[in-house]
Amino acid sequence: MSQPAPSTAATRPQPQEGSLWRVLAVVLVATTAGGLILAGFLIAPRFIGKPVQVTDRDRAMLIVAGDFQRWSPQLIVHNDREQITKTRYDDEAVELVYHYDALSKEPSGYVHCEVVVAKDAEAAETQYDARFAAMPIFDRVDRVALNEQFAWGEQSQYGELQRDKNLCGRYFYCRKGNRVYSLVVCGLNTQFAAEFSELLAGPLDRLADYEP
Repeated sequence: MSQPAPSTAATRPQPQEGSLWRVLAVVLVATTAGGLILAGFLIAPRFIGKPVQVTDRDRAMLIVAGDFQRWSPQLIVHNDREQITKTRYDDEAVELVYHYDALSKEPSGYVHCEVVVAKDAEAAETQYDARFAAMPIFDRVDRVALNEQFAWGEQSQYGELQRDKNLCGRYFYCRKGNRVYSLVVCGLNTQFAAEFSELLAGPLDRLADYEP
Protein backbone atom coordinates (compact mmCIF):
# COMPACT_ATOMS: atom_id res chain seq x y z
CA MET A 1 0.00 0.00 0.00
CA SER A 2 1.41 3.36 -0.98
CA GLN A 3 1.95 5.89 1.83
CA PRO A 4 0.67 9.46 1.46
CA ALA A 5 3.30 11.93 0.33
CA PRO A 6 4.57 14.21 3.07
CA SER A 7 2.96 17.66 3.12
CA THR A 8 5.08 20.44 1.66
CA ALA A 9 3.07 23.22 3.30
CA ALA A 10 5.08 25.41 5.69
CA THR A 11 4.26 25.00 9.37
CA ARG A 12 3.05 28.26 10.93
CA PRO A 13 4.23 29.02 14.48
CA GLN A 14 1.37 29.05 16.95
CA PRO A 15 1.06 32.20 19.06
CA GLN A 16 2.02 31.66 22.67
CA GLU A 17 -0.74 32.18 25.17
CA GLY A 18 -0.59 35.59 26.78
CA SER A 19 1.95 37.04 24.31
CA LEU A 20 -0.54 39.63 23.09
CA TRP A 21 -1.17 40.82 26.64
CA ARG A 22 2.57 41.11 27.26
CA VAL A 23 2.99 43.27 24.18
CA LEU A 24 0.08 45.46 25.24
CA ALA A 25 1.52 45.76 28.74
CA VAL A 26 4.92 46.85 27.39
CA VAL A 27 3.28 49.42 25.12
CA LEU A 28 1.18 50.74 28.01
CA VAL A 29 4.18 51.05 30.34
CA ALA A 30 6.25 52.77 27.67
CA THR A 31 3.44 55.18 26.86
CA THR A 32 2.86 55.99 30.53
CA ALA A 33 6.57 56.51 31.18
CA GLY A 34 6.85 58.76 28.16
CA GLY A 35 3.88 60.80 29.35
CA LEU A 36 5.36 61.18 32.82
CA ILE A 37 8.72 62.27 31.41
CA LEU A 38 7.03 64.81 29.16
CA ALA A 39 4.92 66.08 32.06
CA GLY A 40 8.07 66.37 34.14
CA PHE A 41 9.72 68.55 31.53
CA LEU A 42 6.63 70.75 31.40
CA ILE A 43 6.02 71.02 35.15
CA ALA A 44 9.56 71.03 36.59
CA PRO A 45 10.44 74.58 35.52
CA ARG A 46 7.60 75.90 37.67
CA PHE A 47 9.40 74.60 40.77
CA ILE A 48 12.95 75.58 39.85
CA GLY A 49 14.14 78.73 41.53
CA LYS A 50 16.25 81.48 40.07
CA PRO A 51 19.44 82.67 41.77
CA VAL A 52 19.42 86.32 42.79
CA GLN A 53 22.06 88.65 44.15
CA VAL A 54 22.97 88.41 47.83
CA THR A 55 22.81 91.83 49.52
CA ASP A 56 24.30 93.21 52.73
CA ARG A 57 20.82 92.95 54.24
CA ASP A 58 20.86 89.24 53.45
CA ARG A 59 24.32 88.75 54.93
CA ALA A 60 23.20 90.38 58.17
CA MET A 61 20.68 87.54 58.61
CA LEU A 62 23.30 84.81 58.45
CA ILE A 63 25.57 83.29 61.06
CA VAL A 64 28.89 82.38 59.45
CA ALA A 65 32.03 80.52 60.49
CA GLY A 66 33.91 83.74 61.23
CA ASP A 67 31.38 84.58 63.95
CA PHE A 68 32.95 81.86 66.10
CA GLN A 69 36.44 83.36 66.06
CA ARG A 70 35.65 85.50 69.13
CA TRP A 71 35.56 82.28 71.17
CA SER A 72 38.10 80.37 69.10
CA PRO A 73 40.98 82.76 68.27
CA GLN A 74 42.92 79.88 66.72
CA LEU A 75 40.15 79.22 64.20
CA ILE A 76 41.21 79.67 60.59
CA VAL A 77 38.25 80.13 58.24
CA HIS A 78 38.96 78.73 54.79
CA ASN A 79 37.20 81.20 52.50
CA ASP A 80 37.21 78.75 49.59
CA ARG A 81 34.91 76.52 51.64
CA GLU A 82 32.25 79.21 52.18
CA GLN A 83 29.14 79.41 50.00
CA ILE A 84 26.24 81.87 50.10
CA THR A 85 23.28 81.46 47.78
CA LYS A 86 19.93 83.17 47.45
CA THR A 87 17.11 81.67 45.40
CA ARG A 88 13.72 83.09 44.49
CA TYR A 89 10.94 80.71 43.42
CA ASP A 90 7.94 81.22 41.18
CA ASP A 91 5.60 81.53 44.18
CA GLU A 92 7.86 84.39 45.45
CA ALA A 93 9.29 82.25 48.25
CA VAL A 94 12.96 83.03 48.96
CA GLU A 95 15.68 80.76 50.33
CA LEU A 96 18.92 82.21 51.68
CA VAL A 97 21.68 79.70 52.51
CA TYR A 98 25.16 79.92 54.01
CA HIS A 99 27.23 76.74 53.96
CA TYR A 100 30.72 76.14 55.32
CA ASP A 101 32.34 72.73 55.50
CA ALA A 102 35.96 72.39 56.51
CA LEU A 103 35.66 69.15 58.47
CA SER A 104 38.44 67.68 56.36
CA LYS A 105 40.77 70.53 57.30
CA GLU A 106 42.44 71.58 60.57
CA PRO A 107 41.03 73.15 62.61
CA SER A 108 37.80 71.61 61.42
CA GLY A 109 34.37 73.18 61.27
CA TYR A 110 30.90 72.97 59.79
CA VAL A 111 28.25 75.71 59.69
CA HIS A 112 24.94 75.60 57.83
CA CYS A 113 22.54 78.51 58.20
CA GLU A 114 19.28 78.99 56.29
CA VAL A 115 16.57 81.62 56.09
CA VAL A 116 13.32 80.85 54.28
CA VAL A 117 10.57 83.36 53.61
CA ALA A 118 7.63 81.29 52.35
CA LYS A 119 4.44 82.47 50.66
CA ASP A 120 2.40 81.83 53.83
CA ALA A 121 2.54 80.21 57.27
CA GLU A 122 1.32 76.86 55.99
CA ALA A 123 4.08 76.66 53.40
CA ALA A 124 6.61 77.75 56.04
CA GLU A 125 5.48 74.93 58.34
CA THR A 126 6.12 72.45 55.53
CA GLN A 127 9.58 73.94 54.97
CA TYR A 128 10.32 73.81 58.69
CA ASP A 129 9.40 70.12 58.95
CA ALA A 130 11.35 69.24 55.81
CA ARG A 131 14.51 71.00 56.91
CA PHE A 132 14.50 69.53 60.38
CA ALA A 133 13.99 66.05 58.90
CA ALA A 134 16.93 66.64 56.55
CA MET A 135 19.38 67.72 59.25
CA PRO A 136 22.86 66.51 58.21
CA ILE A 137 24.13 63.30 59.77
CA PHE A 138 27.74 63.33 60.94
CA ASP A 139 29.88 60.27 61.55
CA ARG A 140 29.35 58.85 65.06
CA VAL A 141 27.44 61.97 66.14
CA ASP A 142 24.26 61.72 68.20
CA ARG A 143 21.50 64.31 68.34
CA VAL A 144 20.35 65.24 71.87
CA ALA A 145 17.19 67.37 72.09
CA LEU A 146 17.20 70.17 74.68
CA ASN A 147 14.06 72.04 73.70
CA GLU A 148 13.35 73.08 77.27
CA GLN A 149 16.58 75.12 77.33
CA PHE A 150 15.90 77.34 74.34
CA ALA A 151 12.75 77.99 72.31
CA TRP A 152 11.63 80.71 69.92
CA GLY A 153 8.72 81.46 67.62
CA GLU A 154 5.73 79.21 67.01
CA GLN A 155 7.81 76.08 66.42
CA SER A 156 11.39 75.32 67.32
CA GLN A 157 13.87 72.51 67.91
CA TYR A 158 17.12 72.98 69.83
CA GLY A 159 19.77 70.55 70.91
CA GLU A 160 23.35 69.35 71.08
CA LEU A 161 25.43 67.22 68.76
CA GLN A 162 27.52 64.73 70.72
CA ARG A 163 30.26 62.35 69.70
CA ASP A 164 30.99 59.65 72.29
CA LYS A 165 28.84 61.73 74.69
CA ASN A 166 31.12 64.74 74.23
CA LEU A 167 29.68 67.99 72.93
CA CYS A 168 30.81 68.70 69.36
CA GLY A 169 28.08 71.00 68.04
CA ARG A 170 24.60 72.46 68.32
CA TYR A 171 21.51 72.86 66.18
CA PHE A 172 18.48 75.14 66.13
CA TYR A 173 15.42 75.20 63.84
CA CYS A 174 12.49 77.57 64.23
CA ARG A 175 9.43 78.98 62.47
CA LYS A 176 7.48 82.15 63.08
CA GLY A 177 4.68 83.04 60.69
CA ASN A 178 5.90 82.50 57.15
CA ARG A 179 9.59 82.58 58.12
CA VAL A 180 11.94 79.70 58.93
CA TYR A 181 15.41 80.00 60.41
CA SER A 182 17.91 77.20 61.02
CA LEU A 183 21.50 76.82 62.17
CA VAL A 184 23.64 73.69 62.49
CA VAL A 185 27.20 73.92 63.82
CA CYS A 186 29.67 71.08 64.25
CA GLY A 187 33.36 71.06 65.16
CA LEU A 188 33.54 74.69 66.33
CA ASN A 189 33.56 76.13 69.83
CA THR A 190 29.98 75.87 71.05
CA GLN A 191 30.78 74.73 74.56
CA PHE A 192 28.51 77.28 76.18
CA ALA A 193 24.84 77.52 75.34
CA ALA A 194 24.90 81.26 76.04
CA GLU A 195 27.29 81.78 73.13
CA PHE A 196 25.00 79.99 70.75
CA SER A 197 21.88 81.87 71.82
CA GLU A 198 23.83 85.14 71.68
CA LEU A 199 24.67 84.50 68.04
CA LEU A 200 21.03 83.77 67.25
CA ALA A 201 19.62 86.82 69.04
CA GLY A 202 20.40 89.38 66.35
CA PRO A 203 19.14 87.48 63.28
CA LEU A 204 16.00 86.31 65.10
CA ASP A 205 15.21 89.89 66.16
CA ARG A 206 15.51 90.98 62.52
CA LEU A 207 13.65 88.02 61.05
CA ALA A 208 10.14 89.51 61.20
CA ASP A 209 11.22 92.65 59.28
CA TYR A 210 13.50 90.86 56.83
CA GLU A 211 12.43 91.52 53.23
CA PRO A 212 14.61 89.49 50.86
